[in-house]
Formats: sequence, structure tokens, C-alpha cells
Amino acid sequence: MAAKEHGASGAIRPLVSTVIATTSEGFLDHSLERGRYRASEMPQGFTYSVIHRAYQRCTESDLEFGTECLHLALQYCGTNAKLIEGPPTLWKVTYKRDLAAAESIIKESLSGSACVITGVSAGAVTLADALQEAAAALDLELDVVSDLTGDNGRYLSEEFNFIQVSVNGSCLSEVKSLLVDLESANRALLHPLVVIWIHLCRPDEVMTPEPAASIMDVASAAKLRNILLYGIRLHQPEDPERWERSVSRVAEITAALVRERSPALVGQLLQA
Repeated sequence: MAAKEHGASGAIRPLVSTVIATTSEGFLDHSLERGRYRASEMPQGFTYSVIHRAYQRCTESDLEFGTECLHLALQYCGTNAKLIEGPPTLWKVTYKRDLAAAESIIKESLSGSACVITGVSAGAVTLADALQEAAAALDLELDVVSDLTGDNGRYLSEEFNFIQVSVNGSCLSEVKSLLVDLESANRALLHPLVVIWIHLCRPDEVMTPEPAASIMDVASAAKLRNILLYGIRLHQPEDPERWERSVSRVAEITAALVRERSPALVGQLLQA
């Protein structure tokens, strides 16, 4: 928007290090007053006529030594770029190690929220509400919905983390339905989605090993579509104090899965 209005614009950040000049012998010559200068970052924007004219008029030396393009617009077109303060996470990926830092920031940006789907089960709603409160203490914001229809359908195109709460035995049909909905959303995924199936076992329910094998098969197929599926099985205790501890444990596991997005745990049914 600034480039459209002014002809050129670029992102800047405050200098972290002091800039100094050295002599040919390798000694300190002088330093710049850091408060007066800024680091020029990306992105930069130009109207086509400005940057085209600047490139046509600049010298081979300008291009060879990587002269600042904003300066080219000023020097050859008289266009003074509008400078926009960038966020702390903005910097140029220059070296290979910068990719690891960028990946860490991306993971952090994707892990701040999740959508919890409960269906119509009262037990699932109760667990979701308790989980929402416990997750808030871990800086994970949970939105609880009964389904992903109507206005709630926006989560399919906006959210990167989903939690399906099931209490109907060992059935994975709700998770499979969620995966179908995500595939129908036809998102171009640069980063994997996380789906966590929380299976709440009632006190009188007999736990069987069948879900562990089933979720592995479903997770293997989902991974091909860049969706990481994990499972958590929670046996509901009758004691309120134990229930609170169990919910806290589920929240901790959920937050860790969302933040780490580990391929190694895909298809695992974790016990809480």
C-alpha cells in the first residue's frame, strides 16, 4: 500500500549491532551512531514504472555490488521510499542456519490456537470446556464448536490445528469425517495440519487395543496429504481430583503435539 502511494517502500528494523568502519590495516576507523540508522529488510515494493526506470538507468557496478534497490529508486528516479517498521521476527534468510530459525518461528506462529470439535455428546463438551481452561494456562487458545458447518466452516480454511473429542467407544468415524472435510477444503498446505483425536473412555468402558491399530492406518493415509494425526486416550476417573489432573495432562500433551508437530509420533495413541 505504501509503495502504491509513494512509488517505493521497504521494511526496516532497528540495528542490533553497532556498525563500524575499519582501516585498510584492520584497525577501527570510526563507528556510526546506531540510533540514527536502520537495517533494510525484505519485503520491498515498487510501482513497476519506478523500479523499471531505475534498472534501466543504473550502472553495471550498481548491479554487481548489490546496491540497495530503494536507493536506486531515489538516485535514478527521485522516488523517496516510504519505510515501514517490521516486526522483531523479520529478517532476511541469508545463511543455511537461518532456515532453522525461520522454521522455529513458523512453528510458533502455527501453534497458538486450535479448534475443538465435540459433536453432540455432553461428555465431550464437558471435557472440551475443561481442556479449554487448562490449555489457556499453556498459552494455547482453544475454540470449542459442536461441528464445522455453517459459520464454523471457516476453521477448515483458517486453522492449522484440530482436536476431535470422541466418547462413542473406539470408533474413529468422527476423525475420518474431519479428515474428509479438511481434504474438501482443498487448502494449499505449505505446513502440515495437526489433528488430535481424544478418545474419552467412560468408567465402565473396557479399553481394547483395537484403536491403536486403526489410528495408525488412518494416520498413514492422512500423512500423505500433509496432515499429522495423533491420538490421546483418556480413561475418565470418577474422582474429581484425578479428573482435573488427567485433563491437565491431556492439555500438556496436546500443547506439545501442536508445537512440536513431530512426524515420529504420527499414528501413536498416547495414554493420559
